[in-house]
Amino acid sequence: MSERQGGTAGDGASARVSFERLRERTDELELLISGLSMVALFALPGWLIDFHEAWQTHLPLAALSAAALLVPMLVLCSYLLAFGFAIHLALRGYWVGLIGLKAAFPEGIRWERASGIGPINREHLQRLLPSLDSSIARADRLASMLFAGTTLGALVIAWLALLGSLVFVVGALVGSRSGGINQTIAFGMDLFMLALVGSVALLWLLDSALARWLPMLRGWRVFRWLVRGLALVAGVFFPPRLIGPVRLTLQTNTRPRLFLVLAVLAVLLLPMVAVQQFQAFRGFDRFGTHGMLHSRDLDAGIRSMHYESQRIPRQRSAGVPMIPAPVVETAFLPLFLPYVPIRDDPLIRARCPGREPLELFARLPELGQAERDARAVERSESARDCLARLWRVDLGGQTLPFEAFLPAERADLGYRGLLGYLDLRELEPGLQQLSVEFRPDPEADEGEIEEQISGRARYVIPFLWSPESAVEPRARSGD
Repeated sequence: MSERQGGTAGDGASARVSFERLRERTDELELLISGLSMVALFALPGWLIDFHEAWQTHLPLAALSAAALLVPMLVLCSYLLAFGFAIHLALRGYWVGLIGLKAAFPEGIRWERASGIGPINREHLQRLLPSLDSSIARADRLASMLFAGTTLGALVIAWLALLGSLVFVVGALVGSRSGGINQTIAFGMDLFMLALVGSVALLWLLDSALARWLPMLRGWRVFRWLVRGLALVAGVFFPPRLIGPVRLTLQTNTRPRLFLVLAVLAVLLLPMVAVQQFQAFRGFDRFGTHGMLHSRDLDAGIRSMHYESQRIPRQRSAGVPMIPAPVVETAFLPLFLPYVPIRDDPLIRARCPGREPLELFARLPELGQAERDARAVERSESARDCLARLWRVDLGGQTLPFEAFLPAERADLGYRGLLGYLDLRELEPGLQQLSVEFRPDPEADEGEIEEQISGRARYVIPFLWSPESAVEPRARSGD
């Protein structure tokens, strides 16, 4: 019996020593993780946004729907972790400095040698300032709490973003079959938020309020089953084994009510802020300071996304008509009309019902080379005719035909579409306006596809036509 007790005591002592050694290493691990992760986390949002912009027009509907919520939330998590780790490094640096002072000056502050401080102010500072030991313990505790809280917040946001993106995916897949993608996704997100907020609120009301005020309810089997059911639903959004230890430790060792209020506000407000800031980042006026020259004021002006020479990486997902540059010196102007599957496919199916997608890895019938070439030309002409029904091009007051357009693949722009060369020789040199309209005559489309496609859009692309003849000096009227 004594040996068993001695062995138990020895195991407990060794476990305690092992934990103390681990605790000593934890501070070093916190500094290592914060230092290595902070720089990478500050760079990660830019990489995520560039990747999203580069691949947005190539993603299928399900992946694009998931990215609509997942990418902004991951950007938010990256910034949350990066700023949290930066503050944590500052606190740990302060903590290391205090430990160094304690090792060099064990006595701490020597008030009798504090010159320049009068007796009244000295008494006040002696009451106000803690000792070095107390400051070290407080900085250590605050740094550990910040490290754990930052990690907890990012983990909760990432988990909710994953669940929300699944709702987007399911809503997009179901909506694509029923003809109402946006409505289905909105309905799914409403159910998602109702289940999240409702389960947590009802669980608090029934268990934390009613069960405490009316102890008799604890003995009712139906009431207990209801509470456990709500706990299971809430556990889907906030897994207790994953976040419970950190959350409850922080909550019970700080101000519990304030911690709970801040946590609820963060869960409800941060996703909306993340999506709004992400959308604002993709625009020009992120902070809304250009109100006197708003984006709507440039509808007939110059926008860099219409000129290939002026487009920036952030505009790669802008599927708008493009010309090479705002100054044209050649007699023919290349105009590229991009094909965006997520935007154009429903309209193509409605306006060109005979057009069917070519199945991937489809086996071609055994045909002769001449017949294969003829069918390839026929399919290219069919693609041009179908895509031409999505656009109308006006130049110099005339609507241009699409016979001079060809299906094209622009790997440099990341698009396929129509490429045509507009004849400028009949125009006078100088400033010209090219008008391109997407989805002309929208009233001709059937009502059930209205939810799936973009509305009518008109793009005005000014350019300066400056042929070589325009540089020749004109004859003076007096000559």
